[in-house]
Amino acid sequence: PHSRMEQVLRIYRKGNMVTLEQSKISAEAAVMGTAPSGTTIACVCGGYGFPRGTATTQRILLVGQALVEAGCRFTVWHCGPRPVAENTELRGEYRGIEFGYLGQALHRPRSRWRRLQIYLRAMLELPTRIRGLKGRGCVYLYPQGMLGLYAGLLCKLMGVPVVQELGEWWEGIKTASWITRLAYRGPLFWFSSGALAISDEIARRVLERTWKRKSYGLYKLPAVADPESWSGGAPRTGARTGPVTFLWCGVLSSYLADIRSLVESLAQACQMGVDARLVLSGPCDSRAHECVARTCAELRLDPARVVLPGYVSQAELARLFRSADALVLPMHDDDRSWTRSPNKLPEYLASG
Repeated sequence: PHSRMEQVLRIYRKGNMVTLEQSKISAEAAVMGTAPSGTTIACVCGGYGFPRGTATTQRILLVGQALVEAGCRFTVWHCGPRPVAENTELRGEYRGIEFGYLGQALHRPRSRWRRLQIYLRAMLELPTRIRGLKGRGCVYLYPQGMLGLYAGLLCKLMGVPVVQELGEWWEGIKTASWITRLAYRGPLFWFSSGALAISDEIARRVLERTWKRKSYGLYKLPAVADPESWSGGAPRTGARTGPVTFLWCGVLSSYLADIRSLVESLAQACQMGVDARLVLSGPCDSRAHECVARTCAELRLDPARVVLPGYVSQAELARLFRSADALVLPMHDDDRSWTRSPNKLPEYLASG
């Protein structure tokens, strides 16, 4: 049995694509942009925000723009409310990509029950939309939890191919929900026709779970950034004035352990006599504010040294990148860090 696995690995090492059999509209066609002109590819995603958002939104944008340039029609079905207030349209078009918010709601209510109602309305809209893709398109599926399993099952029942995005490997992460961990043990790959893997390690694990399937497509798409989006400015020159500035960006509430670690490092630097500050750019809810305030109080660190600008435009974020002394990216000695390739890393590099 392992001979087939070795064969697949050899094919994979020659390039990025693994596919042993092609269908009319296969995972390879969807991912590589070789689908017939006019093919519709619908991205089903959760509450990331579109067309403005953080690194996840940027990855969807880059994949969508590449497929639009290849002659495909790319549309985003956003299931759930926006996390970023700058998104003000329920539906529209952005850089050639059509998008719409399923559930007919943009505002993210504080009530968990009301948020659940929005997600349920979005899930009720999905069957009709997916049915319309049969024979003429496929689904690019971003979530891996309940929404991902539900959308994947619908596609399987209706005969619509699915390409699963795998930007992280949640199976071994304790903070992931039980249903997300369950998905990685089989259902995630039973429902999909292929996958986009962000790292070599994730690609290897996908192969371990799918090598018996003759028609499973795998394409390794690492973390990427559009250089043109980060150009237009020059790095800071001349002597530095003011405190040393460290910058991190992302959705703060999703990385509370990282935020605490960064604030602790800032406190250590200040105790050593370094005049430093930390800028944490990105959507920031009450949990993130409380985490920063509590950590500063415990370490007797001046809270003014931690700057929380919230979500900013890409142009403003590029300016913050270029004005900082160091762009930081905490990684841990755990399975999540060993398998992922953070989307913010190429953005850091592209900023100059």
